[in-house]
Amino acid sequence: WQASEPRVAAHAQYRLLAEALGLRSPTSLDAIQLEHLRFARVALLFDPDADGIHIGALMVLYVQRWLPALIESGRLLMLRAPMFELVSAADGEVLHADHPLECRTMAERLREASGGQAPLVQAFRGLGGISPGVLHERCVDPATRMQRVVSAADVQSASAVSGGAA
Repeated sequence: WQASEPRVAAHAQYRLLAEALGLRSPTSLDAIQLEHLRFARVALLFDPDADGIHIGALMVLYVQRWLPALIESGRLLMLRAPMFELVSAADGEVLHADHPLECRTMAERLREASGGQAPLVQAFRGLGGISPGVLHERCVDPATRMQRVVSAADVQSASAVSGGAA
């Protein structure tokens, strides 16, 4: 958040992002450029673990500071990969949970439904551990992916996670 414009503009990853979007610079997106972006929307997807959540918060803050028109126009999406996969011991039903509390609730429901047998629970540490089918369903297919438009409330949450930068 505190980095200078020249420092951000010189950073290789931000330059590559700007180039992919069709921007002149990674530190400016004006209304004219917004009309000419290479893509209608920008979707962010990160590992479902704590590091991925932190990196997602930092990216939201980057966009808020340097490319706020993406957020203001509702064109920045956050995709959500599942954090856990649960498999019922009774019938093999597969469920996905997005956070630990949801996982515990689902595990208890599956345990009760199977007469006390605990489900198999797998925590996903990164996107590489998630099967291609689940990634496609939860993160790629527009009809079923878990997404939301990044809002001002998300920026505030990202700021809180990062120590109140915004």
